[in-house]
Amino acid sequence: MTIRELKTGDTADVVALLRYAFGAISDAEPTESERSTCLSNYSLGAFEDKTLVSALLIHPLDQAVRGRILPMGGIGGVATFPEHRGRGHVRQLMLAAFEAMRERGQVVSMLAPFKESFYGRYGYVSAQPEVRLTTSLDGLVHWLGRDVYPSDYETTRVPAIRVRERYCRAVAKMLGQYHGRAFRSDIGESDWKSRVNNREAVILSRDGEDVALFQLEKKKHEGWHSRLAVTGLYSADDRAHEAVLGFLACHRDQIHLIDIDVGADVPAWRWFADASEGITLRGGKPWMVRIVDVVGALDGTKIGRPEGRIRIRVDDAQCRWNNGVYSFEASGGTLNVRADEGEDADAVLSIEQLSALLYGVRPAFRFRRTPEERVDAATHSLLTGWFSSKVVRNDWFF
Repeated sequence: MTIRELKTGDTADVVALLRYAFGAISDAEPTESERSTCLSNYSLGAFEDKTLVSALLIHPLDQAVRGRILPMGGIGGVATFPEHRGRGHVRQLMLAAFEAMRERGQVVSMLAPFKESFYGRYGYVSAQPEVRLTTSLDGLVHWLGRDVYPSDYETTRVPAIRVRERYCRAVAKMLGQYHGRAFRSDIGESDWKSRVNNREAVILSRDGEDVALFQLEKKKHEGWHSRLAVTGLYSADDRAHEAVLGFLACHRDQIHLIDIDVGADVPAWRWFADASEGITLRGGKPWMVRIVDVVGALDGTKIGRPEGRIRIRVDDAQCRWNNGVYSFEASGGTLNVRADEGEDADAVLSIEQLSALLYGVRPAFRFRRTPEERVDAATHSLLTGWFSSKVVRNDWFF
């Protein structure tokens, strides 16, 4: 077996594999969208006798983690032809992907698993799924009586393919306030077109600044009624968010149902009046997250108090460069992390435990100073005080 980066000449073979694994089998030439997906991401393939048998894609994304924007490698398109499964191809591809992410400065990684236990073998920990709320639009009509929209806002409503650059600039300004959310601000025209095709972009501006944006997709429901799907919702503040609700309420009588992608921690039912009986919430598979580079992911993190310093030994079975002892020092609400010489440590954490702390999705585990001994109360207090629980939300699927 040979592992290598996939080039332009491999595109047809990659598309054939992805079609077999995720779509309709076809011998048609790759479409513009399929070519763009392969060529705009970093792709790795496993070959047997010069034949592509397995592949994955690394999507270069920016991710908001505790208010900071970190370079992220989004793993997607992991596929193997059935007759070649069970031979370790994906394992070798994942290890090569970690090396590639490290070389490219992608200090964290995220993926949507087909099975959580499978990717748990590679140091990923489960976060929350994105949740879709569905209800009648009648529950938003009360926002029209609050003079929140459109009095102070200018509305741009246009096919999303026409506002790529403006849309990306606005998201980049607001991304940091949405923990776990990923975005590709440098997305190319072809990728953008395939992602937002048949969607409207709505951008609300206040005092000349874009303060809220989202995408709309209209679908037929039954009879004369339609349903409206809202995705990619960003708002700079509560006022802007209320204006979004006012805009959506303007669709009354025309739209029967509305679907909105929301975070698992968002009390979205509070947006609606007299609609609680008709609200349904549906979640899919959870996202999974991982640290690829300890210092790059953690140094400079905004954390809670108290201040203090501890030494942590990190164990990482896949990314060997992470193994070792690190100094963690909190000062002024910022965490400083450095590799530290020596063997003694106040706690021993697996990469799964450290990733869970950073993302705020701590599972039920006990911190240990050695494999046999629990940490002291002071160390435990620092770790739990620094890394508050968080809800990861992301609606940029890859």
